[in-house]
Amino acid sequence: LVQQTGIIKTVSGSTVEICGYDSIIREYTLSASSKTFVNSTAGTLSSTYVGCAVTVTAKNNTVVNLSITNDSTVKWVQGIYTSISSISSGITLSIKSMQTDVVMNYTVPTASKVTQDGTTAAITAIKTGSFVSIKTVSNVVTEVRAITGDRTLSGTVSLISYGTTVTLKITDSN
Repeated sequence: LVQQTGIIKTVSGSTVEICGYDSIIREYTLSASSKTFVNSTAGTLSSTYVGCAVTVTAKNNTVVNLSITNDSTVKWVQGIYTSISSISSGITLSIKSMQTDVVMNYTVPTASKVTQDGTTAAITAIKTGSFVSIKTVSNVVTEVRAITGDRTLSGTVSLISYGTTVTLKITDSN
């Protein structure tokens, strides 16, 4: 079994696109045998879950389980870390949002959980250009996940889309 975690980016019918905490956007199509859980209860995939945390469990390229965490007080934003500044109420982290392409500022309280490449880190240790996932609960930052460096995805190119941004759709082995 293979598990991928991230944030739901789009939903169209039985297809869900997630942006992983590793910055790689993946697309999954649920089959008739796939099971969907919302807050640990059997449910159905819906576009109302865009922005929610999700874990996809797959076996032999088939989705076995889609487990969605839906909480109206929780919001996730993902993007590229651009700068940091210190203010009286804490540290402000600026990121260029993947969703809106706009630079947004988030004050990170000292009690927030911060990880870089899966290891606990100080917020000031995050490297410029890192991919970050920020979790807020009732508009307060509670978690920052940062990933540095390049990521590699191996597979077969199934689509190339040219424009201002060149997009490659890769079918991986999982």
